Amino acid sequence: MRVAEHMWWRQLNRSPFGYLIWLAIGSVLPLIVQDPYFRYLMVLTIIFAILSLSLDVIVGLMGQFSFGHQAFFGISAYTTAVLTTKLALPVWLGFGAGIFVAGLLGLIVGLIALRRTRGLYLAIITLGFGQIVWLVASNWFDLTGGLSGIALIPSPRIGGINLNTEFEYYYFALVMLVLTAYTVELFRRSKTGRAVSAVSENEELARSVGINPFKVYVVAFTLATTLAGLAGVTYAHFTTHVAPNSLSLYYMFWMLVMVIVGGRGTILGPIVGAFIFVFVLEWLDFAQEWKLVIFGFILLLSVLFLPAGIVPSLKTFTRRAFDGVVEWRRSRL
Repeated sequence: MRVAEHMWWRQLNRSPFGYLIWLAIGSVLPLIVQDPYFRYLMVLTIIFAILSLSLDVIVGLMGQFSFGHQAFFGISAYTTAVLTTKLALPVWLGFGAGIFVAGLLGLIVGLIALRRTRGLYLAIITLGFGQIVWLVASNWFDLTGGLSGIALIPSPRIGGINLNTEFEYYYFALVMLVLTAYTVELFRRSKTGRAVSAVSENEELARSVGINPFKVYVVAFTLATTLAGLAGVTYAHFTTHVAPNSLSLYYMFWMLVMVIVGGRGTILGPIVGAFIFVFVLEWLDFAQEWKLVIFGFILLLSVLFLPAGIVPSLKTFTRRAFDGVVEWRRSRL
């Protein structure tokens, strides 16, 4: 058996204990760096990582493209915003309702769109759905506040702790990220997750062994939109404001960037992609006029030289390095 198969991160990705270790490692960061703005960026990174992991269920596992995924992110944010500001309902009720509505709409869209459509047609249908949701949010002033959105969304409380600062909210968001990553990992290893992977590889062969592609795809799509809803409500209660720009194609584009650059089909890839997205753009802030141009050039280089994404490419390089060391040691014996 190859030495690379025993590498420590493979074990961390496959056990609850491993995810607790990642949680502990992440918990140290805000204690080391106490700059409030850095903590703010870290919370945004975590939220975008949750969102990217949710999209990767569609892109990396299903092998499909959805250009309306940002709609479920925004819908959940608007749901909790309306319930907690206009109706003054408890924050946790709005939080749960936002996730539920995103998942329910994902189920409905999946039942309609995935019955006969795949690939480009699915992308077009979800694109249309996303644009409809954006138009509704932009023009239904009485409910959504129009282009101004909804402000003064209350922060959640856990016991006597009010999560209204970057420090407290960081730990809450980190727990949500770890739970999301572990949920995605469990789904991929489940019978349904393996069936989704089989359908994405060869749908006709999967049918021949008794797998219902429509059924397993709807389950995966619903899971993806539910996790997008989790990212949406976490974002809404952190920024305390939601507007139609959270439903725009801008968010969809950056989600794809995070997944593809980090490495689709992996747990760590979308998280690394989210980190690069937030911090590289922040680092390029000194060149306002050229920021997106420089970032686009960096993306082009990453796609050309690391087509599988950063994380899979690093895994391949490390595996080859370990195998090379083993072969060298054998040759010396």
